[in-house]
Formats: sequence, C-alpha cells, structure tokens
Amino acid sequence: MAYQNARNQAVSSADFAKLAHGILQQRFVRACVYEVPFAYVVAVVANLNLRRGVFSLAYALVSPRTLAYTIFAYIAGIACLAIHAHTFHVTRAAHTSHFPRLQRLLRRPQATVTVVTTYVVLSWLMLMVHVRMFGGARAWLYPEGAYGPPQLNPAWLASWLFATCVGVAYGVTLVTDERLQLAFPMLEQSRIHALKDRLPMSFSRAFGFATSVLCKFWLAYFVVGWGVYRSVCGVLARIFSTSAYNVASPLFSASMLAFWLHTFVLVVLTWEFAHQLFEIIVTEPTRINELSVDRNLCLLSGLRHTESPLIQHLAFQELYRAAAFSMEQRVEILTDIDRTSGTMWTQISAECIAVISAATGQLKAQAPAEKPKPVAPIKKGEAVDVRAGGAPMADILQGRKPA
Repeated sequence: MAYQNARNQAVSSADFAKLAHGILQQRFVRACVYEVPFAYVVAVVANLNLRRGVFSLAYALVSPRTLAYTIFAYIAGIACLAIHAHTFHVTRAAHTSHFPRLQRLLRRPQATVTVVTTYVVLSWLMLMVHVRMFGGARAWLYPEGAYGPPQLNPAWLASWLFATCVGVAYGVTLVTDERLQLAFPMLEQSRIHALKDRLPMSFSRAFGFATSVLCKFWLAYFVVGWGVYRSVCGVLARIFSTSAYNVASPLFSASMLAFWLHTFVLVVLTWEFAHQLFEIIVTEPTRINELSVDRNLCLLSGLRHTESPLIQHLAFQELYRAAAFSMEQRVEILTDIDRTSGTMWTQISAECIAVISAATGQLKAQAPAEKPKPVAPIKKGEAVDVRAGGAPMADILQGRKPA
C-alpha cells in the first residue's frame, strides 16, 4: 500500500529522496499502528494475577483497567518511536579516546539530554499509572495529623528516585551502547518474522535491565538513602510543619521490592518493543527506484544524496539487491550509455568508489602515526644507499655483492 500511494503521487519523479521521504513517513504511521497490540499485550501482563488462575487471564483481557493501561502504554510507546525518529543515526564515528562510552555520551550532548529527559518523564508517568492502578506507597505518613505532623513516606521518595534512575540508566545505555544507530539486517525478513524473532530478546533484556538497576539502586540507597531522606525532610520543614522520625526502610520490604520490579520490567518492556519496532520498520529494504519511470537516474540520485545518510544507505541497499538478485536491472544499468554526463555504470561506480575512499580516509586519519624507522649510521668512506637491496655505492661501483 505504501508503494502504491507513492507511485500515485510521484510516479514521474526521479528524485530518490522525495520518494523515500513519503515511504518513511508511511512506515512511521504503520509503526504507530503496530504499537497498539504491543501496548495491549503489556497491559494484559500487567493486570494478570496468577493466583486466580485462568479466570484472571479472562478478566485481564477485557478489564477496564487493561484498557486504561493500554492507553498509557501506547502513549509511552509513541513517545519512544518519536524520540528514536528524532535522534537515530546511521553512520558510526570512530573512537578517538580510551573512554569510548564517555565519548559517545558527549558526542551529541543535545541528543543525549533529550533522550535521557524523555525516558525519565516516561518512567515517572508509568510509575504514577502503576501507583494509581495497583497501589503503592502514598506520599505522606499520618496525613490526618492523628499521630503528629505529616511525615514524608520514605518508600514514596525511594520509588520516585528509583524511577528516575531507571529512566536515566536506560537513556544513557541507548547512547553509550549505540542502540540509536540503525542496525541494517544482512538477511531480509518479513516484519512479522523479524518481530517474532526479537520478542524473546526484548523480554529477557527488560527483565535483566530492571533487575540490574534495582540491585545497584538498592546498594546505593542503602549507603546514602537515609541522608537523602533527612535532607528532603529538612527542606520540606522550612516550608510547612513536618516531622522526620526513624521509620522502616523500604529496602527491606519484600512487597515494595516486588512492586518496583513488576512496575519497571513492564515499563522497560514497553520501551524495548518500541525500539525493536522502529528499527525493523525503518531498516526494511525498499524498492524506491521501481517507483520512477527512469529508475536508473532515480537510484543514482539516491546514491548522491549525502544530506541524509539514511536515504543514501537505502539507495546503496537497493543497488546491492539489484547487483545480487536482479539480472534485468543489471543489464539495464550496463546498457544505459546515452547520458550526457557519462554512462550510468560509470556514474554509479564513481559514487561507490567515493564512499570507499571516504571510509579509507577516515580510517587513515584515525590510525596512529607510524614511527619512523631507525636509520643506520653511514660509515666513513661509504656512499649513500641508492638501491632497494641496501648495498652501499662503493659495493655497486666495485661490483661486489652486498653482505
């Protein structure tokens, strides 16, 4: 359908970028549609109560709470798709320091701040949803004043700090592990098969990530948590009357730890679904040159489109597919010689060589400088070496073989 719409709009165009923009926009809309069942699956899992058996599953499928959770999970998924569309990159920059992760984090500071801020806000949003739907620590102890002034609940503060840590850690991981760089697959798969292959990895990654962050947060909060709590209470005491008595730490509450793990496994799972969906949709092979009447010229314009690395990469991907699987287009390219700017094969090969030369130049620029080879001192009475064999001039003139 996407290709048919593009054909109806710009069938006579030979501008590869113009056609590609239309198809990529339609793919993003399609990704937003695919996000709906993913959000629904996460909502069903969130509302599932294993203690009630099969009836719990039947209720979770049609529960109003499932519908409400689906809406919020869908909003989070759309936000992830949007932030990926805004910050993704195709090319990989070479590392020039001994701290590559820090270098990736600081290479695009504006994008890094945008990614981290977005995931922190999404983490707060989903924490509020879980507290509202499934219960959680309330903000104040003794809010009625029956036992004294209201006191900030340490479990509530720890929950929000943990949500912040999850958002920051996930955003930083996306940048430092270069997960925002599109990974184009070597094998062509349908969307359904690609998604099916990545679902188990998404589940395991979400559980592993949430567990890892929870363990590190537990250790950090065990060391500095009480000091943070007292500091926050001290600030609040300057605003209104409050208290800060010693209360039980949330770190030793099994129900609170289970709530954190349950909440943020599902939150990270929502993010992982959106990440995998965006990468699959965007990196899917295209047939853009087939939409144009002059498909050779259309393909050449895509190879020359350096303003967008993604569009140029899609053009080279189409060239690879033509070279490997389409004899008809190979013959068409090689026999296309009536061009004022040269034969089509000459122009296409020139673009390929230019890309290889640019990559070679970058590698040479990043390579360490070669150390000069030590030069042996010249003995007195010997002439300078003038031939590759290393023989002195005296040996050459006298006809002696070098030792």
